[in-house]
Amino acid sequence: MAIMEATLTQQYFGQTLQTRFNYLASGTPSAVTYSFGLTNALGAIWDGVGPIGGYPTGLMTRIADIQDPNVTFVSLVVRDVNSVTDFFEQPFVNPLVGQLGGDDSGSPTLAVGFRTNRTRTDIRPGQKRFGGVNEAVLDPGGIIKPGVIPAQMDPLATEMGAVLSYDDSGNILTFSPCIVKKEKYEVPGSDPVRYAYRYYEDQSVGEANIMTSIIWSLKTQVRTQTSRQYGRGV
Repeated sequence: MAIMEATLTQQYFGQTLQTRFNYLASGTPSAVTYSFGLTNALGAIWDGVGPIGGYPTGLMTRIADIQDPNVTFVSLVVRDVNSVTDFFEQPFVNPLVGQLGGDDSGSPTLAVGFRTNRTRTDIRPGQKRFGGVNEAVLDPGGIIKPGVIPAQMDPLATEMGAVLSYDDSGNILTFSPCIVKKEKYEVPGSDPVRYAYRYYEDQSVGEANIMTSIIWSLKTQVRTQTSRQYGRGV
């Protein structure tokens, strides 16, 4: 097994949007690595025949389905968090852009939020916020229009909670979405003391601190993401 991290980088009106996902990989790789198998299973590898920009239906296109057309996909980096060799970077050389909305592009600070259920008491629910909100999909007060929820939002929630697979020359690699509890540590040299979080160095400890069997659901009111204000980074 291996704990995988997939980092999606996008651009929206000059602002960088980054979203991270975790999966627990299982199965025995043969011709490919876990990172390549997961990149493929996430729908990030262009095949020229997929329904959106030539990309196959998967998490990437489901994300595009809820975002403003001014959102551009830049890259997806997938890695085994306990390995220095198992990683795969896939740039979106063939363009993939947001598919929802029209001429009412919202501020980069606006985001659509999702959260998971909880399947163990010592790990908090997972949270995701996707930028690139088009205000045409919002009712007064920042409520997401009901018609958009079953057509675009719910399929994304379902895809985020789906167990993915890749056929590696007859060996089936499986990727289960998970929430990872990280190790809290004191930032060296910080004064006053600051704390940060990192993956456990011991893989067995890391695997003992994940929450699986998760279900994602939409927060029906638009959120704000101050870190995505103009000039403030990601």
